[in-house]
Amino acid sequence: MPRTLSKAGYEELRPGKDEAGSHSHTAIDRETSRGPLRNRGWVQIVVLVVVSVLFLGIGVGAGRVHSRMERRLGLLVPPGSTKETWYPNTTFSMKPTPESEDAWDSLMPVGRGFIYRPEIAPIVKSVSHGLRTAYYDLHYQLARAAGAPPDSYLEQKASHTHIETAHQKHCFDCLRRAIMCAADTNLEYVDPVTDDTTGWGSERVCRNFEDVKGWTERWANGTGEGIA
Repeated sequence: MPRTLSKAGYEELRPGKDEAGSHSHTAIDRETSRGPLRNRGWVQIVVLVVVSVLFLGIGVGAGRVHSRMERRLGLLVPPGSTKETWYPNTTFSMKPTPESEDAWDSLMPVGRGFIYRPEIAPIVKSVSHGLRTAYYDLHYQLARAAGAPPDSYLEQKASHTHIETAHQKHCFDCLRRAIMCAADTNLEYVDPVTDDTTGWGSERVCRNFEDVKGWTERWANGTGEGIA
């Protein structure tokens, strides 16, 4: 019985049952062989749909839980999904030194917060660009007014990063507005003896700063580093 050739003019073969003892082959039925592949494609689509619906349901459920808590407590739930506990870090509050400078620099993404992504905004600038320069200059002025002995490193940095008083006021006012804009509603433990709180040791829910920093670097409009 003659074998049917494909449209290309050749016969597609596959090994017989006993390849070692026989050289006979059986032609592949294309329609039969394609069936499992088609079925597999539909299975993959169904799995993707199920997974997508599952994640959507989790997101909607979490949003409803937050909404119920807000309605019950009458207070907005803190934004974010990263849990962390604050502890004191004197590196950022100490007198300016090369170590503290490196620490502050590590917070600023490459590009210094300038991004360019036309579909959502033109060039955007981070409001924190002047905070450390104001910190240097203000710390120097307060130290000198209090009669502190001269500090060569502080004098050098204050001289290098000196900015006008109006600019300093602008930076600190931006800091005030940024704090109010965030409106952090995390609760802190109060010392039962002193009726005071430092904020240290209390678990908080925060936005993921490293994620924000990474996104900013991805869309950076430059390669500058550091705050000033």
